[in-house]
Amino acid sequence: MILAGGVVIAAGFAVGIVELMHFPKGTIWLVVAAAAAIVAAIRAATR
Repeated sequence: MILAGGVVIAAGFAVGIVELMHFPKGTIWLVVAAAAAIVAAIRAATR
């Protein structure tokens, strides 16, 4: 659970960087989708 929280925090920083670099808005959704997939994989692996 702590590892998944770390992924969420890292995703927050990644979203901030995407905003700072003025990437297209669709890029944010890619970061969020990747973070959700990683968190789901961690939760599935640690059940």
